[in-house]
Amino acid sequence: MSNRAPRSRPRRDASRATFADCHSEMGAIKATHGEDLKDMQRQFGRLKDDFEPAARADSTAKARYDRLVNFIGHLDAVVQKLGALEIKIMHPDAAQSTTEDWSAVYGKLEHERDHVEKNLIPIKNRLYAQLHAQSGPSASSGASVASTSSMASGATTVSAHSASTA
Repeated sequence: MSNRAPRSRPRRDASRATFADCHSEMGAIKATHGEDLKDMQRQFGRLKDDFEPAARADSTAKARYDRLVNFIGHLDAVVQKLGALEIKIMHPDAAQSTTEDWSAVYGKLEHERDHVEKNLIPIKNRLYAQLHAQSGPSASSGASVASTSSMASGATTVSAHSASTA
């Protein structure tokens, strides 16, 4: 069983994409992944805040904290790219633009959607599975627990102390 999210729409020929295709794709990305990305920013931000004091304790914790911060920066960059594309597409005059290369815009949208589905959503699924496992009957409320999330290639580990998952 795969953690990959199913493609929200079939792939189309990006070289023939129109404004309407871009508008539709942007809407599909927002509907499929918009809340996931916002939730990831919140959850990973919480992990960063919870882990920061431990990062001062030793060099291993500091290295893990730095990887977490880098991942959060990457996540924020993806959200910003999608936001910039959305602004371009949703601009009131966008549909009438004769100078915009909608094929290129559509290609960028597809690239970002693929990246979210292949890389970011599986990381979110692993994090949530670990948080869910920790909040089971054996986890005591308010206790400090270590959460570990496999990052990017699956080999990098980020650890953080979290008082609660709520």
